[in-house]
Amino acid sequence: MSLRAKLSIIVGAAAAGLVLVTVLTALIGMRETGELQAIQGRLLPRLALGPRLDADFERLGRSMQDAVAAQDRQALDQTRAIRDAMFERIATAPGAISAPQAATIRQTTDDYYSAARDVSRRLIEQETGEPMLAAMAAMQAKRAAAAAALNQATNLDYGQLAEHFGAIRAARAAAARLRIAVSAGCLALVLFLSIKLSREILGVVTDLSLGFARFGRGDFSQLIPVTTEDEVGKLTAEANQMAERLRSTLDHLAATSAELTRANDELQAFSYSVAHDLRAPLRGIDGFSQALLEDYSGRLDEDGQRYLRRVRSSAQHMAQLIDGLLSLARITRGDLRREPVDLTVLARATAERLKTAQPDRHVEFSIQDGLAAIGDGRLLSIVLDNLLANAWKFTRNQPRPLIEVASARRDSQLVFQVRDNGAGFDMTYASKLFGVFQRLHTQDEFEGTGIGLATVQRIIRRHAGRIWAEGKVGTGATFFFTLDETEQRQ
Repeated sequence: MSLRAKLSIIVGAAAAGLVLVTVLTALIGMRETGELQAIQGRLLPRLALGPRLDADFERLGRSMQDAVAAQDRQALDQTRAIRDAMFERIATAPGAISAPQAATIRQTTDDYYSAARDVSRRLIEQETGEPMLAAMAAMQAKRAAAAAALNQATNLDYGQLAEHFGAIRAARAAAARLRIAVSAGCLALVLFLSIKLSREILGVVTDLSLGFARFGRGDFSQLIPVTTEDEVGKLTAEANQMAERLRSTLDHLAATSAELTRANDELQAFSYSVAHDLRAPLRGIDGFSQALLEDYSGRLDEDGQRYLRRVRSSAQHMAQLIDGLLSLARITRGDLRREPVDLTVLARATAERLKTAQPDRHVEFSIQDGLAAIGDGRLLSIVLDNLLANAWKFTRNQPRPLIEVASARRDSQLVFQVRDNGAGFDMTYASKLFGVFQRLHTQDEFEGTGIGLATVQRIIRRHAGRIWAEGKVGTGATFFFTLDETEQRQ
């Protein structure tokens, strides 16, 4: 089942519970409304009609008594309107009393009215005797019958009213219980499904986290278990496929790297051997050329001597190239030591060697105190030798040459720098500075082999750092380099 389907079930359960509660509440509300309508439609109208009918009934009796007292036949005839109004009131209050009860009230009231009107007429005529007493007794009986019918029809049934209100209370209590029960059931179901789903997802996420941690360490021996068939399970399967492809790629890269390492070692060994073997013939060429110049200079004209001097110069230059290549090979093949190095001491030692080698030059050195680093002291000494020697060489045409060695923080990283005010270079060709045999000046302008900066770059890279340069023609150059930042912090 997909994750979407599981979430839909949870949402559906909550929605179904809400709908069920709404429907049950509506049904119970309809029952409650029916009970209220029963009270409003029958009981309350009866409660309002009873006192009015009683008042009409009493007014009817008093009106006939008043007519008798006044000996007014016309007033006696007008009491019929009171009776008719009473009947009209019953007719205009449907539902308050039943039709049989209304008929009984009409009949008994009409009988009472006829008897009372007859007695009243006789009293006005001042009749006496036994017939009159019998008529009055019959009138009283009919009055009692009419009053009883009226009372029975209009008397409020409190038991029925209590039954209706009891039904309303029961409906409300049932609605509350149903709402609580359904809400609790739906909540329990939603919580159960949510907890189950969250455990599944957390379990898969934990497996994914542990699996990615293993993959990050390069351990592909154990794949991530696929425990679900939903989207998270598909993601896990894709992660396993990615790990398989990555493992295959890493294996291929490892094999390729091993082949490249072997080929590079063989190439370096071959280069080292060739360069080493070429040194002896070059020494012979240089030595024989010197012997010819010394022993046979009288037999050679000026052109011949110049040619021999050029042969000897080329041999010496080639010897320098070979020495540079051998030094570069030794740097890349040797083991790297990690130790505290005082770059200030190394820079000052190099400066003293340069001054001793050319005492006629007056170059100002500004070397910062406390330049400390962690690295291979022998290799870092070669770095400073090459950078300071370059600065020394390219400032020889300056009237006041200056070479500075310092450090600074750039983006929280320690950066060492060697600056001079010499010939400088065009930044367009900055990418060629660190290539083997790459030079930005001719041999006639400034001597060199084009290997020194390549050697510096190899050393800096072995120290997990980087090197770059900035310069401008005629104003000087600055070489920046960093070392392994983690080790420098330690």
